[in-house]
Amino acid sequence: SLFPCHHWPSMRQTHPPRPLTPAMGHNATASPIWGAMRLLGKSELSLPLPASMFKLIGGGVDNGNRPPKKHLSPHLWIIIHSQSLCRMKNIELVTHITAFSLDELERSDRELVEQAIMSTANAYSPYSHFSVGACVRLSDGSLMTGANQENAAYPSGLCAERTAIFSAQAQHPELHITAIAIAARDINGCLTRKPVTPCGACRQVMIEIEQRYKRSMRVLLYGEDTVLAIDSASDLLPLSFAGDDMNPQATA
Repeated sequence: SLFPCHHWPSMRQTHPPRPLTPAMGHNATASPIWGAMRLLGKSELSLPLPASMFKLIGGGVDNGNRPPKKHLSPHLWIIIHSQSLCRMKNIELVTHITAFSLDELERSDRELVEQAIMSTANAYSPYSHFSVGACVRLSDGSLMTGANQENAAYPSGLCAERTAIFSAQAQHPELHITAIAIAARDINGCLTRKPVTPCGACRQVMIEIEQRYKRSMRVLLYGEDTVLAIDSASDLLPLSFAGDDMNPQATA
């Protein structure tokens, strides 16, 4: 059955396929289907409907003949058998990450990582005891550092990545950020074995910087065992929300 709703006694009764048109869009049941049809550019669609469902959406039947609400099942769904609407496809998202040892990095990248490691000493983390350091490289080659700053009111603190990025933006808004390196020390004061990764909020900020300057930002994540290099911050947050998403002309 197209309509697996055992609460309706007339489920076995079907009505001939009925055209679904814009005029039915005002009905609560038809609206989601009509919305999908509009997105796909369809003006009419025939659906095989059981008699009880046909009453529910209208069809010239007096409202008094509709089944009472107690007969409606929360498990009701509609399966539309139409090639024009069933265009499911898999979308594969690929992120390219390169793993290095610290010695294998180019000199400029190694310097950036080393500055991030040194910046962990500037962290104020009396609550998490997790000290993070970050260093950004600007387009003129200069470096700026940051470290996480915590607060008893937890949301009032700030991550190392954003302290470095915001400091750079506040002092040199004319320069874009070409790369950022991140390192961290655990509760014992030891550098983490695994690369430390930025939180979602920091990734969002990095993507905004890339969009603002129309330049990619290289990301270096340090760990004692390996250093991960990502060519663009956007690779860390696929399907992200950015300023262009609020501009209909940009997303058209």
